[in-house]
Amino acid sequence: MSLDILNEGQVYGKDKLSMFGGNENPVANHAAVSDYAGLTGVFVSERFFVNDEESLENRAGAYWLKRSPSSPNLNDVPLVSRVGSRDYRYANDTSVGVRLASLLSNITFIATSEASGYLADRESLCTIADKEIAKDIKKALKCGRTKSIKLVGEQPLDGQIKGTPIYEFEDGKKYGCTIAKPYKGLYLATNGQKFRTGDEAWCEVDNIRGQIDEDPNTGLNIFVSDLILAQARYNDEWAGHKTFKKNTLHTFLGKLDAACSIGSGVSQMTEQVLIEYEGQQMLITIPEESTLTGVKLVKGNTQIAAKLTNQKIDLGKANGRR
Repeated sequence: MSLDILNEGQVYGKDKLSMFGGNENPVANHAAVSDYAGLTGVFVSERFFVNDEESLENRAGAYWLKRSPSSPNLNDVPLVSRVGSRDYRYANDTSVGVRLASLLSNITFIATSEASGYLADRESLCTIADKEIAKDIKKALKCGRTKSIKLVGEQPLDGQIKGTPIYEFEDGKKYGCTIAKPYKGLYLATNGQKFRTGDEAWCEVDNIRGQIDEDPNTGLNIFVSDLILAQARYNDEWAGHKTFKKNTLHTFLGKLDAACSIGSGVSQMTEQVLIEYEGQQMLITIPEESTLTGVKLVKGNTQIAAKLTNQKIDLGKANGRR
C-alpha cells in the first residue's frame, strides 16, 4: 500500500517535518477540505483558514494522525484539529478526514516548483463539478448515451460496501456522483453551491496535489497532500488500536489506494505521459498531432504512446522534469 497518513511526531515532534509548525505555530498545520470530503462528512471550519487566507477554498478541517509510542493518550486517537493544534478524539468520530501522505519512493511525483507538485499515478474526487456539466452528465445517463459517458470505477466510502461511482464523460474528464451527507446537514461548496443531506452532488476527479518534505528522523522524502481528501473513521470502535494495521482506517486506505491508482500510470484525461529522455524523467503533454522518437515510456496512456513516432522531442514543450 502506497498511500498512508502522517504520525504525531511528523507534525508535533521535536524533529517534525519543516512544513509543520507544531504547537508553536498551529496555522502551519492547517489543511483545507476538498468539496468531496466536505460533502461526505468532514467538518469544515468557518473560522479557521489555511495560511489565514479567508476563502471557501481555504477552510480548514481536522485530520487523523498515527499515535506515537510516547503518546500520553492510550485510547483516543491523535489528530490535527481545525485550529491546527494537537487534539484527541474517539476513534469512531466521523467528522475527521484523511490527509494523505506517502514515501516518495512509493509514488510518482511530478514537481511543478521546488517542493510542490502532484502525483502522476494517483487521482481522487476533489472539487464540485460545474453546474452545467453536472446537468449534461445526468442527461446523458438518463438518455443512455453510452458514447458520451461510461462507468470506469468507484471511490470507496467509509463504512459502506458501495463507493462513489466514477464516470468518464465526453469532455474527457472523470466525475463522481455522491449523495451528500455533510456534517451539519448543509455544505457550502467552493463554487458557492449549497448541498443538503440527501442531495445529489457531482465532483470532478483531479490529480492529488501536495508537497515534498524530508523527514529528519529517517532522511526520507515524504509526500503530503495539500487537501483533506476523504472522510473516514480511524476505527469502527470508540478506541483505536496501538498497531495501526489493526484499525479500520488502514483497510480504508488500502481500498482508496487501489481506487485512486491510475491504471496506465498517468491520467488519460490530461493526455500526458511520463517519459525518460537522456537520463531524465519528465511529463509531456501530447498535442493531437504530436509524435516523438528516442524516448522510453515510463508511465502513460498506451494508445497515446502508440502515436509517438518519427519526430524528435521538443524540450521546450516538456514540463514537470524530475
